[in-house]
Amino acid sequence: VEVDICVLRLFVSFPMWSKTIVGLVACAVLCLLGLAGYCAPSAGLRQLIGKGSDRAAPLGAARAASESDEEPARGVPSGAAAAAPNIPRRHGRAKLKSTLERARAAVAGLKSVDLGAVRGSVDAAEEQTSAQQALRLAEEADRHLRFDDAAAQYTRAVDLADQELGTGPATWLQRVQVGVAAGSFWHRHGHFEKGLACVNATQSRAHKDDELSGQETIALASLKELRGNILREISQFEDAQLSYAQARSLLEAVAAPAAQEALALLEGEVGWALYREARLAEAHGHLQKAIVLLPAAGSARRTRFSARLAAVEHDEGRVEEALEGYVGALEKEMNKGKPEAVATETYETLQDMSVAVGTLESPEHAVGDITATIASQQDLLAAEATVNAHVQDKALMMSLATSLQLGSEFLQKSDHQDQLKALRWVEQIGRA
Repeated sequence: VEVDICVLRLFVSFPMWSKTIVGLVACAVLCLLGLAGYCAPSAGLRQLIGKGSDRAAPLGAARAASESDEEPARGVPSGAAAAAPNIPRRHGRAKLKSTLERARAAVAGLKSVDLGAVRGSVDAAEEQTSAQQALRLAEEADRHLRFDDAAAQYTRAVDLADQELGTGPATWLQRVQVGVAAGSFWHRHGHFEKGLACVNATQSRAHKDDELSGQETIALASLKELRGNILREISQFEDAQLSYAQARSLLEAVAAPAAQEALALLEGEVGWALYREARLAEAHGHLQKAIVLLPAAGSARRTRFSARLAAVEHDEGRVEEALEGYVGALEKEMNKGKPEAVATETYETLQDMSVAVGTLESPEHAVGDITATIASQQDLLAAEATVNAHVQDKALMMSLATSLQLGSEFLQKSDHQDQLKALRWVEQIGRA
């Protein structure tokens, strides 16, 4: 303190002209520091990522970690790390090159999507007379991107199921199944509050005095699992794990093969919730168990769990293994000529794959992958907007925002910077 006082007295003793010069120099230094901070490529984007969906949080955290002194994990490296990442080549350069070529082929599959084929008409009668009929039309409308029609039909199906409840032995099971279908629709498209309300309403109607049959028990467990999935998306992890535990308790009381498959699916969802909590070792175990228990062929969710396991490996620093997992999942998910197969989760895998490519090769190589992903997402949103006036695909919108964030970082960290495109993409994030 005494030193500071002495310095202050010395400065006061200076003539006025010298004080003016010192003040101008200090202002110039502060301006230069501010300009450098403004031009820093990732600081502002990291703030944007913090404001995005919860799904973007792991990506943002990984990018921040990749700029630290620690080993990069599932992030976009900067500086020398991008040019020569210090990552062990477990499979050799030839294997990596082959995987990267398969990755390019998977991205090229986006260009074959025929969005015009999706916007077909849905044959919906003016008035549905049964919950099952309304449910069938709702699912058909959803496949054709007609979310307004789908929402109306799901609502109609729930109302009819409520009216039919108690009129026959199968009506309780029908009410639960309709509730699961309607809740899944809202969950899939990012309307988590509506999905949770639908699930909770179904649970309140699902009270039954009689003992549940095996099929009824599995249906009720599916409802509990869906509730856990929605709670996971809004970061209520403790409540999500409670719902998962209730579903597990129900399924373990049923010896039927269908219950065993449902338990395997539950393992995968629990693993993904643990991943979202950054509990990587536990998440890895649950996802691996789900993949082992599920049949190797014909299971879309097994493929989804494989992509999620790759995300865990990515965050563990095993980037080459993660890239192989992403590509393997995309080769199964990218069904050409079936636009409805390009789900939001598939785009998430494409995003993760582009981050891995940026780490193993360079941000320049990742730019092409994420650009194709952005273009496909924008086309799909445009197609949805042509046939819907009310229900928006919020999940796809948030996924597009994540792609734009990643693309902006790739561009600003690449050797051939395209700052104008990066700024345009940053500007589009808010609109997305």
